[in-house]
Amino acid sequence: MANEKRLVRPQYNLKSERDLRKLLDDAGLPTSGDREKLVERHRQWINIWNANLDSTKARRSAAQLRKDLAAWERTKTSAKDHSAHVDRQKTTWVKTNKSQFDDLIQKAKMGASKDKKLRDAAGSEADSAQQPTTIHGTHEGQNPNSESQPHVITSSPALPEAGTDLMAAVRSDS
Repeated sequence: MANEKRLVRPQYNLKSERDLRKLLDDAGLPTSGDREKLVERHRQWINIWNANLDSTKARRSAAQLRKDLAAWERTKTSAKDHSAHVDRQKTTWVKTNKSQFDDLIQKAKMGASKDKKLRDAAGSEADSAQQPTTIHGTHEGQNPNSESQPHVITSSPALPEAGTDLMAAVRSDS
C-alpha cells in the first residue's frame, strides 16, 4: 500500500450500469444489485479507501477495507429493514386505535361547544345588574375578611368576550 493513489469519484450519471459493475469488479467488490446500490457501494468504497490513505495510524489492507465495506452494507440494510418495520408498526397502531382517536376528537368538540354555551350564558348574566351575593349566611354588614366568616362576592369574574379563545383569556388573567 506504499505507492497507492487516492481514488477519484467518477461522474456516476455518465456511467452505464455495465461500467459501474466493471469499476466494482476491478476493485474486487461485489457487483450485485441495482444501479443505485452499485453507485452507493462504489462511493462508500472510495470514502473508505481514501480515508485509509489519509490515516496517520497503521493502514489497513485492501482485504480489511473490503470487510469494512461489507459490514457497512449489512448495517445499512438492517437499518432500512428496521425503519420499514417501525413504519409498519406505526401504521398498524394508528389503524387499531383510530376509534379511540375519533372518540377523543368527538369529546373535545362536544366540550368546546359546551364551553361556548356556558360563556354565552355567563355573558348574558354579566350584562344584568350586579347585586352583592351572600355565601353561607354572610351579610353585607359583616367583615368579609374575618377568618370565621365566609367571604362576600360582590362581582363576578371577568368573562372573555364572545368569540375569544377561553384559554387565552385564562392565561391573560394569570
